[in-house]
Amino acid sequence: MDCEHCYELGVKAGVASMMRQTEEHGTKSGLDLKERARLTALDETPEKVKRKPTAANKKYSKAFKKLAPQFKKKNGSWKMNGFKNCSKASHKMCKK
Repeated sequence: MDCEHCYELGVKAGVASMMRQTEEHGTKSGLDLKERARLTALDETPEKVKRKPTAANKKYSKAFKKLAPQFKKKNGSWKMNGFKNCSKASHKMCKK
């Protein structure tokens, strides 16, 4: 087994050689490693299409926002079962 000093030198030498290899690999392509990683990440993820809210969704959200203050405390947090009750009341209001 190596002494601590020799072990540290060996670890530092290994890290240095690994850094050299990655730098050479990055310069061959003309891009630095961060730029390459960013570009590959962009290529792999397809662009997500955001769904449009339906008419029923718009109606429900309006009703929910209108009824929410009745089911909240003065400090703005929900009362006991307030969110659930507000949701039910909003759905009921949308049926009419």
